[in-house]
Amino acid sequence: MKKKARLIGYIIGVLIFISTIVGVSYAMYRKSLYNVNISGELKNLNEYVIYSKGVNISSGTLNPVASYSSGSSATITFYQNGNAPYDIYGHIYLDINTMSPAVSRELKYTIVDNSASSIVNEGSFYTYISGNNLLAAANIPLNTTETTYTVYVWVDEELYDSGTSNSGINIDIRCYATMKTITNEHIDAVVPSTDSAANYIKYIYDSYSKSTATVNSITYNLAPSVNLMNDRHASMSVDINGGNIRYYGENADNYVWLGDTYTSKYTFNSGIHQITRNAGDKKLWRIIGVFDGRLKLVSNDPISNTNLAWDTSASTLNSGYGMNQWGESTYSDTGNEYKGADLMRLLNPGFDNNQDLNSSGNTVTVNNSLYWNKGTGTVYTGRSNATTSNVSFENTGLSVDEKNMIDTVTWYLGAPTLSYINNVYEDERGNIPGKSSCNSSSYCSVADTVIRTLTWDGKVGLVYPSDYGYATDLSLCTYQVGQYYNYVCYHNDWLWDHVRDQFTISPNRTYSIFIITTSNGYINSSQGAYYGNRIRPAVYLKSGITISGGIGTESDPYVLSLG
Repeated sequence: MKKKARLIGYIIGVLIFISTIVGVSYAMYRKSLYNVNISGELKNLNEYVIYSKGVNISSGTLNPVASYSSGSSATITFYQNGNAPYDIYGHIYLDINTMSPAVSRELKYTIVDNSASSIVNEGSFYTYISGNNLLAAANIPLNTTETTYTVYVWVDEELYDSGTSNSGINIDIRCYATMKTITNEHIDAVVPSTDSAANYIKYIYDSYSKSTATVNSITYNLAPSVNLMNDRHASMSVDINGGNIRYYGENADNYVWLGDTYTSKYTFNSGIHQITRNAGDKKLWRIIGVFDGRLKLVSNDPISNTNLAWDTSASTLNSGYGMNQWGESTYSDTGNEYKGADLMRLLNPGFDNNQDLNSSGNTVTVNNSLYWNKGTGTVYTGRSNATTSNVSFENTGLSVDEKNMIDTVTWYLGAPTLSYINNVYEDERGNIPGKSSCNSSSYCSVADTVIRTLTWDGKVGLVYPSDYGYATDLSLCTYQVGQYYNYVCYHNDWLWDHVRDQFTISPNRTYSIFIITTSNGYINSSQGAYYGNRIRPAVYLKSGITISGGIGTESDPYVLSLG
């Protein structure tokens, strides 16, 4: 609704034209009808279908409107002539010859059955590009009664952006008839199945007009209409379009669905805030960006109402505050294996039989790949190996489809400073480990001999501080990441959450972990690893993932599948 005020005084200059393709009698439309075999004799459906053209859509100006009825339209009629010995179904395609991605975001179609005054189907061109065929209406039963359908093309004023004015469009209407019903799974807008989801997000970024923002002498390219930017790997030596593509801003349409649904009601409470998901609701993720040809995602919802510890330890080690080493390592004094942070073992595969000591000194099976396996069991929740039993991830854990899409990648474990965003990004990939200084103080004992590593190869992690830093609007927020408590920064950052604090994967230089705080959006650098928080896992998807539907909004997320 907030864009509506900007429509006053604007007219979008668009030409909608239904062009000639083939045919003599029906020059304005294409009629593609199957030849079929009936009783050994080849028949052509042209014998059984009456088909007539409608009227061009030809509009020099197509104004943004509130509903399809105010858009431009063309009519088409097709029906049986009464001689067909079998059922015939009609289909209407919109073949896109020319389509600006900027216009496709706000351009919609609606197919109306005039005799019944009812909508046959409607949808968006959002994810379509030139050369695609949109199945706009499928499996219309054709009978002997003449039926006229109207194809409306219209610009949704709720989505309209004045920057898309004077964009060219060329669309063909094509009618198609078959004996059998055909799948309508692609009625909603989809990208070509041969292309990857990561390439499509890059395509959107490349296609929209740009503006620049400069922070700490680094100039970034932003595509404001679609909330995408390029981080140019935090360096002016990298081409302005040569880095990772990221979603930014308060209202990024970066929602995706990997196929899993909630199996029962799930309510998350935090003070006065409440989130409720019902059985059958889609379990959503959000796209952080495109990294090395892969999508990086973060869970839209927390995975448990139980506050989960990043890591904890016996009271004799770092006063029970835990260790800030995410991945597997060794002890420098003994060479024995260190299995990795408690939370890492909860989220990832391979720790099904993980056993540790609880706060009472008893051996328990704990944090044993419960999230990965949709399991129920004991988890670490606080200082000095405190645990909570019977915590279930059956409703929020990973489904088989989700697990099949997740890739094993290298995660960076360098300890960042809270300087400007480019410094944070570089520090995460730098050579300062999580434990760069430790003494015999009460919170960091010399008994902590675990070697901190700078990388970890695995499947499920958490966001980086730089992910949060780049998720704000850098044209508005020019502060250091440690100063994101400024309202203009965290309120224009889609990763900020007013409901829950969020752990990152990045360590500070003693025993602590960086977290994104709920209260005022700043990054806390002194949060003990033991401290319990709600968890939003992050993952990288395999490069072959494709988009099979949706437009990226929360109500109509991109549908991702393994190609």
